[in-house]
Amino acid sequence: MGNFKNFAIIIWRLFAIGLVFASLTRPVLANDFDDAERYYADKDYTKAAQLYKESALSGNVKAQAILGMLYQYGRGLDMDYSKAISWYQKAANQGEVSAQDKLGSMYENGQGVAQDYKQAAFLYRKAADLGFADAQFHLGILYAIGGGVEQSYKHLVVHR
Repeated sequence: MGNFKNFAIIIWRLFAIGLVFASLTRPVLANDFDDAERYYADKDYTKAAQLYKESALSGNVKAQAILGMLYQYGRGLDMDYSKAISWYQKAANQGEVSAQDKLGSMYENGQGVAQDYKQAAFLYRKAADLGFADAQFHLGILYAIGGGVEQSYKHLVVHR
């Protein structure tokens, strides 16, 4: 019985150490995003990209969407549509409206994927239905030209 008690104490201590470590690293991860924002504002895109990536890898959905944008436009990273799509998709799947909109634009323009107006309209609609103004505008354009949706001028005014 003594060995089990010692084992339980060791497990409990390891658990407690893990909790302490997690609580110490959490603010650092949160600060990666804030620091990345500052570096981006100062136009140090390389440092910003590094910090956004760390934040994105830790699960920050906003950072995932921004990292997609950095890859799409080659800011601080080599332009890579495949990686842009991957990061946008990851964020879009978690409901990030800006990522849904940007991913829609990649489908609309055939950047890194085959041009697909229906997929673009689907993604724009997801973000538009949540009130994202850019996506509402982009979806309206598709309605005006009949891209992936039936051409409808009524939807230009009604969709919000």
